[in-house]
Amino acid sequence: MGKAAKRQYFAVINGHEGTKIYPDKLWSEIRHHVDGASGVVFKGHPSHAAAERWMDQHPAYIASKLRDQRKTKEMQHLASVASPKVNVLAGIKAESMSDNSVVMADSTNVARNEVLPQPVEDNADSEDSGSSVHLSPEQLDILERVRRGENVFFTGSAGTGKSLLIREIMNLWDHSPRQLAITTSTGAASVAFKGGRTFHSWAGIGQGAKTAELLLEEDILPFKTRRKRLRQTRCLIIDEISMIDRELFDKVEYICRVVQQNNRPFGGIQLVVSGDFFQLPPVPGPQKGKAKFAFEAGSWPYCFNTIHRLTHVFRQSDEEFVHLLNEMKIGRVSAETTTVLQNLDRRVDYPDGIGPVELYPTKEQASEANQRQLDDIKHPLIRFVGYEIPYGVDDNNCPISDELRADIRKRLAAPQDLDVKEGAQVMLIRNMIQGKYVNGSVGVIEDFCTIDEAIGRRIFPFHDPKTLESAIKAMPNICRDPNTKSGWTDRRYPLVRFPRGRTLFCHPVLFHQENRFGRLMAGRIQVPLIIAWALSIHKSQGATLERVKVDLARVFERGQAYVALSRATSMESLQVLNFNPLKVEAHPYVLRWMGHEVDPQALEDEDWQRARALENYRQSVTDYKEEDFHHYDIQVV
Repeated sequence: MGKAAKRQYFAVINGHEGTKIYPDKLWSEIRHHVDGASGVVFKGHPSHAAAERWMDQHPAYIASKLRDQRKTKEMQHLASVASPKVNVLAGIKAESMSDNSVVMADSTNVARNEVLPQPVEDNADSEDSGSSVHLSPEQLDILERVRRGENVFFTGSAGTGKSLLIREIMNLWDHSPRQLAITTSTGAASVAFKGGRTFHSWAGIGQGAKTAELLLEEDILPFKTRRKRLRQTRCLIIDEISMIDRELFDKVEYICRVVQQNNRPFGGIQLVVSGDFFQLPPVPGPQKGKAKFAFEAGSWPYCFNTIHRLTHVFRQSDEEFVHLLNEMKIGRVSAETTTVLQNLDRRVDYPDGIGPVELYPTKEQASEANQRQLDDIKHPLIRFVGYEIPYGVDDNNCPISDELRADIRKRLAAPQDLDVKEGAQVMLIRNMIQGKYVNGSVGVIEDFCTIDEAIGRRIFPFHDPKTLESAIKAMPNICRDPNTKSGWTDRRYPLVRFPRGRTLFCHPVLFHQENRFGRLMAGRIQVPLIIAWALSIHKSQGATLERVKVDLARVFERGQAYVALSRATSMESLQVLNFNPLKVEAHPYVLRWMGHEVDPQALEDEDWQRARALENYRQSVTDYKEEDFHHYDIQVV
């Protein structure tokens, strides 16, 4: 006979009913309070006193109390901003505080954000590059919903702080990082977040071309590590959702339901999804046919019941420019905006000799443009070969596999080989000095010098003697020329002149990806520059550029014109060639889904496709029976 079930005192932290002790219960009696709860931890005890002692000492309980205290302060602050009133004691009106931002005073998070390496797109959605984190009331509302365990989809135009908000959401899971999965649609974007990986990689499905059933049978269930990763996830973040296809979204949803053995959407995993569907559309997979948006997935309306919008734009301060971009986003450009954009078809001269970054529809076009410019320079070519870090650990703190290391290296912002010349236009791909030399800054290489020469000429980017000393001591073993084997002090590195006469010595730095616990997975030592006469529109997505040039005659995809122009910070430094309002398009189904009127004839095929996806999902839920999956032997982890 089987062993009789034991009654215990179950201490539950972050369950569906919050944090409490369930006295004298069987596991089967309290399981529904735990399954699918975000960030839940629990344990059975022989007595109420033992359960209390365990709970009082558990880091998750301590963290939840601290979060509750911070939440109370934030909501009080938010209420004071939303409802102006007079403070009788101080005689100061609360309305004198900013009505569009709230300071979250968390020095731990601030320090972490300053230390982590920042890839190319990393600072684009942040409204503040300083040392404090500012959240708008819209962002705070979303943060609170996530804290309560709700599924949340939030969107916003370029520069509204989507990536910044994701980082704050990640901080909610510091006490249990194994239960949080941070994913993006592209490899380059995934490096922006600690522990980030592509949606495909997290799901363990390769290109995802097979049916959901075959992916489950052949790519998930035979592999313990993949089952474990999906099974232990309690919150899934998906950034840049606009580039994830409908079919892929539904396939992964099905896989999660089976692995979690839970018939709720995604098996009860909390979803935090971000993106702007007006920007670049999904990338078609190996299957034939045009890719469809994730919100067309049959499971989408069961995952999210509302759209949360971020409306405050931090990147552009010119209201006319913001209005212009909003018209371009929905593909409905007025006569006045057309005139303004046509007037931007003019030559823009910069007396410092640093030109604009020209945006191209494809990476091949951008690469060819950069190579032409580099070939025109008569100075000798200098190649910097990146040094690959030969070690690293995965999310389970096991030595990283060669396959995963190679995948991460492909996604790093710094190239393996960097070819430059004196006079080349380059872009910083790392924040070097906050607020001065930052990710996305464009300049020109005017010389090369050694570290000793840079120190002697007082152009080393560190001014504090202790910081300088520790930086130099950290460099000898990693900054070597693989070709000549010369020491780090003998190698000459670029001296870059930026606008307004600023000069920076660009020595090699570490580009890397960390696992969920902040330990290194893979990395590369390289000079933090890329050639930057030209960029692809795709690569520029998320970036903030001070000087931009774009020829709209080249664009061919919906959303490209909007993405390209929204990279600029102002119209004064924006050059737009061959503007044609017919080139500015938004997808009709995105328009209707976001609440705009659309010609019904443009949606007939879309409506039929989505109706079929909804029916397929409903049938999948109806057919789901837990006993059908017992033979899969999915272990609880």
